Amino acid sequence: MKAFIGITLAMAIHKLPQLRNYWSEHWVLGVPQYRQIFPRNRYCYLFSNIHLVDNAQCLPRDDPLHDRLFKVRPLISKLNETFGEHYSPSRNVSVDESMVCFKGRSTLKQYLPMKPIKRGFKVWCLSCSCCGYLLQFQVYTGKEADAEQQNIGLAHRVVTDLLCPLYTKCNYVVYMDNFFTSLPLFHELKQNGIFACGTYRTNRTGFPPELSNADGQVKQMKRGDTLFRHKSDTTAVVWMDRKPVHVVSNFHPPTMTVVRRKNRDGTISTVSCPDIIDSYNRHMGGVDFTDQLKVYYGYNRKSKRWWLRLFFHFIDIAVVNAYILYLHCYRESFHPPLKYIPKKQLAFRCELVDDLVNHYTCRKLKGPVTTPVVSLTPAGHKIVDMRSVGVRPGRCEFCTVGPYKTKKRKETQFGCPKCQKRLCPAECWAKYHNKLQPQ
Repeated sequence: MKAFIGITLAMAIHKLPQLRNYWSEHWVLGVPQYRQIFPRNRYCYLFSNIHLVDNAQCLPRDDPLHDRLFKVRPLISKLNETFGEHYSPSRNVSVDESMVCFKGRSTLKQYLPMKPIKRGFKVWCLSCSCCGYLLQFQVYTGKEADAEQQNIGLAHRVVTDLLCPLYTKCNYVVYMDNFFTSLPLFHELKQNGIFACGTYRTNRTGFPPELSNADGQVKQMKRGDTLFRHKSDTTAVVWMDRKPVHVVSNFHPPTMTVVRRKNRDGTISTVSCPDIIDSYNRHMGGVDFTDQLKVYYGYNRKSKRWWLRLFFHFIDIAVVNAYILYLHCYRESFHPPLKYIPKKQLAFRCELVDDLVNHYTCRKLKGPVTTPVVSLTPAGHKIVDMRSVGVRPGRCEFCTVGPYKTKKRKETQFGCPKCQKRLCPAECWAKYHNKLQPQ
């Protein structure tokens, strides 16, 4: 299964129009390494029969305890637990929605005409603002059945579910868009030791009516003008850029800074801007950065089974989080005066695929090995039990089969996984690499 996941991640890097093209005999399409790891029929068999749960244990749809995400629930629970344990975010985090493309039939599919991905599954995400590390996520399954959750609202419940279990009393600052922002939510987060900042919709109750777009004072504002309203520990501001921008916060003071803006004639000018809006623009893009890293080499192949799209999406997100952790560890271990050149995500994914495949082959090799299994990236020569890489015990290919063979027949189960040769571990392994493989 590790080799199956690895070769699927490799297919996301090396994209071809159809799945069967990877096993094509044509030199333009075919990838010989894939053919050596899995025959086409074997890979398709695994792909068509992969499951995460036993379908017989699924409750009927009319049962009140029925889980719409039953097929991927173990993976979702495990990843949420693992993501939160292995990384401590910076003080600034962001909550936003992410879309997983899917155009098939599913009751979970959503339609958002204003998004780049218009049809698919909606995932609520909590990410670190500095690097995009995904901390927690929830898949939207439709209207909530619990009346108490309906009273507080969907947006209110999503933010509290993502933040409060792990980050209560930690003084984090969470940034959100106008779908989530509400004064009751800010008040509850403040009671739990979490600050909040976000854009707001002027027609929601509790916000100052004099800062709405319908007010005549806002219409007369010019670029760079600002209006503040402050009550208790909450500050609401409207700032005129090309259009009015409405932001509310219970963390930032009502102070001003300067930002650069491009004019219509191409010149650059400085415009006064509130610190609240400047901080919001710098820290709100955590979830978008996660999606950006994922889409570079993400798995994007059609399937009629809706849960497979979520399964491979979460696998890609796990790889992105692993890459972000690698960058953090590299900065800690190789800080100046050493030169800081970490791996790119492509090199990181290639090395990950090579570790997952690990010289595995599904084909049963009989007799002397004539065609070595080619790894996706080079690895060192070593002595291992060849049965672990799919090679049965047989004659030593140095002292019994090769040009230096002796009259005495010797059989061994050890050898070199890179060369794919059975070799006696005592002497033949060293002699073979010294004489036939000088590198």
